[in-house]
Amino acid sequence: MSRNILVISYYFPPTPGVGGRRWAKFVKYLSKDPSTNIFVVSCTNTVKEKVSSYGDDLKGVDFKHIFFSPRYPLYMQNMEFPRRTIIARIGFRFQRLATMLLAKGNYYDYTVFWKSYFKNEVPALINKNNIDTIIISGPPFRYVYYCLEIKKKYNNVQIVLDCRDPWCDPNHPPVMSLRRHNFESGAEKIVLESVDKILAVSNFQKKMLEQKSDSIAPVFVLRNGLDLSDIPTNLEKKNPDDTTIRIAHFGVMHATKDYYWMPFVEAIKILKTRKPELFERLELDFIGLCPEIVLTALRKTGVKVNAFGLMDIDNAYRKLNLADIVLWFKYDGSAGDFATKFGDYIALKKFIWTFSVEGEVTEHIEENEIGKVFYRSDPHLEETILNEMLQLDNPDLRIFDVNYKAESLELTSLTKSLFDILYPG
Repeated sequence: MSRNILVISYYFPPTPGVGGRRWAKFVKYLSKDPSTNIFVVSCTNTVKEKVSSYGDDLKGVDFKHIFFSPRYPLYMQNMEFPRRTIIARIGFRFQRLATMLLAKGNYYDYTVFWKSYFKNEVPALINKNNIDTIIISGPPFRYVYYCLEIKKKYNNVQIVLDCRDPWCDPNHPPVMSLRRHNFESGAEKIVLESVDKILAVSNFQKKMLEQKSDSIAPVFVLRNGLDLSDIPTNLEKKNPDDTTIRIAHFGVMHATKDYYWMPFVEAIKILKTRKPELFERLELDFIGLCPEIVLTALRKTGVKVNAFGLMDIDNAYRKLNLADIVLWFKYDGSAGDFATKFGDYIALKKFIWTFSVEGEVTEHIEENEIGKVFYRSDPHLEETILNEMLQLDNPDLRIFDVNYKAESLELTSLTKSLFDILYPG
């Protein structure tokens, strides 16, 4: 008996953005099952000059890809990849005002105008392909709310909500009015109680979701996975004669996490005066997106900074593999979430400097001795960071425990768990 799964993910290759990685990977591995047919709906790529590096991952993968137009204002589509022209800035302001007037709740949600797709196009896909399961991933989240229209029409189709991040998240979006916030909270509660199953990326997020309603659908933890096939077989290793100390950050660096990166910058300034010979050996690599405000602050210290921007995963791993230490700055509201970069870091066995409030992630890192944790609650955070930097010339203090086991995070194992969640028994 065949299984026909429709995955709806706004972000999916070739559209850039880390949000597309999770389901690009699961589609890759789900499609290996001969009795499973995979259909994917995603948004067309409006960031023409950039494409997702995970597109190469899907070459030769057997699935049907359907694209929906964004139906979102042109200049607001590029908030993650801004075009800094005067026309773009003026256009953004006018379009934001219009969107605020037309849309309820979070007007920064890219799918606020997708409602008609769930009245017409999605039902047509269900009928044509005998879809039995729909997995819809957020954020964005408004189209998850619209997907409940499908639930009313098709009792035989199970709707699975995949939460990559919290919906009504204290970190995102920018502060809304109470009326808009209440609309989003109400929509979230309706969805949590109406879908058949919910996927969360961590136990932390599972508990957070279950606190939102006494009638929530069953919640299953399905972590972000580690794809061992991503790792190039001929990775260059750091030359033993190279005295450079490389600290790298992979993915999106958020300027709003200044409560971590500003003490980090200040510690580097002091390192320059306290131990100049060590400072001269320090080099920072940013692989992915890093705001100019962060790069400028770091460069003003005189430390060498390399901003590589977006790279395909193969080259990203080559850069990461040369790092002595890798950075992970976490939001306070997601202290228990194992982000996708965690899988990349442990795949390469890199010692992780984690900046976070106390939670499941910090416990995991300290218990397994795979990194150093810098706590938000530390009243002397800058000094604590500096003390670690002053010891950077001692490689014994940054050794990743080679006995660390990551099999449960491998995508082959996680995909089996996903099948068991979708089709128990």
